[in-house]
Amino acid sequence: MKKITILIFTAITIANISFAQKTTDRVILNKGQKILATTTINGNVSMEMMGQNMETISESFVSGTLEVKNVNTMGYILTNTVNKMKVKTKGGMAPAMDFDSDKKEDMNSEMGKAIKDNLQPKDMEIGFNGNAIEKKDTKIDDEDMAKAMQAIMSGTGDKGMADVFMLLPVGKKAGEVWLDSSNANGIKINSTYSLKKINGNEGTIIINTISSINKTVNAQGAELTITMDSKISSESIVDLTTGLIKER
Repeated sequence: MKKITILIFTAITIANISFAQKTTDRVILNKGQKILATTTINGNVSMEMMGQNMETISESFVSGTLEVKNVNTMGYILTNTVNKMKVKTKGGMAPAMDFDSDKKEDMNSEMGKAIKDNLQPKDMEIGFNGNAIEKKDTKIDDEDMAKAMQAIMSGTGDKGMADVFMLLPVGKKAGEVWLDSSNANGIKINSTYSLKKINGNEGTIIINTISSINKTVNAQGAELTITMDSKISSESIVDLTTGLIKER
C-alpha cells in the first residue's frame, strides 16, 4: 500500500473577494506566483516474479517549487524546481538505497549522477484545466517507460511536482460522484471521484483509481513485458476558488 501526502503552500495570495464562495472552472494562477510543495511517500510494494514473492519497503521525501513564468492564451508556463530529495529503500530486486540530495557524497554517487538531471529546473506548460500540454513531437521512449516502471516497482514512483491542480465539474454538490478514464500507450486508468464535503472555499474529494498496465518495451537491448494492476485511494483538499490542491 502506497501512502502519499502532499502539502502545498502558495507564496502569494491569489484568491480575492470576487472569487469567494464560487467554484472556479479553470485553474487560476498569477504571473510571478510561487507554489511550494512537499511530497512524502511511504511505500510497501509486493510483487511476484518467476514464482517468487518480493517485497520492497521505501520512504521518500521531495520538496520543490513551481513558479509561474508567464500566462498565455493556452494556459500557464511554469518552471518546476526540485529543491530536496531523500529516498530510502530495502528489499526487492535492487540493492538497498539511502540517498539525500543535501549530502555531497550522495550527489557524487551513482544514484546522485543518475538523478542529477531531475534536480535541474524544468519548464513546462499546463492548460487552464490544470493538465500538462504535451508538445506534438513528444513521445514516450521505451527506456523512459522501463525506468518509470522500475520506480513504481521500487515504491519510489510518483506523478511529480506538477500534479497539484484539480477542478470540480461545474455544479457538483457534496455527496455527488463522477467518473474519469483514459487509455493510451498500454495504460488504462479509471478514476471515481466523490465530493465528500464543502467547507467554505475548500472541497474534500475522495479519489479511487484503478490502473492496468500491459506493455512490451525495450530496456537496454532486452524486451520486457510489463503487466501491472493497482488500486489507489486518496483524499484531497482543494481550493475551489483556484483549483489548487492544498493537501492530499
